[in-house]
Amino acid sequence: PGGCAEVERYARLDWDLRLGEPCGNALMLMDRNARWMPVIVDRMSEQDCFVAVGLSHLMFQCGLIERLRGLGYGVEPVPMRR
Repeated sequence: PGGCAEVERYARLDWDLRLGEPCGNALMLMDRNARWMPVIVDRMSEQDCFVAVGLSHLMFQCGLIERLRGLGYGVEPVPMRR
């Protein structure tokens, strides 16, 4: 279907999350993710939940994916339906 290329790539989960790379933007990524982690972990310990954030907050070693995995959580993408 004739959509925006970036939206199509997003829907295919075709992202380069660069999970092995250090963070470059300390204010936006490291600091904000560090503040979110206790809230996310607290909510997930109470019940199943869905967390939606901007793509950049999932990226790099300081991203939410690596932080949650570091605490022993399993993190897997959920395919999008059209």
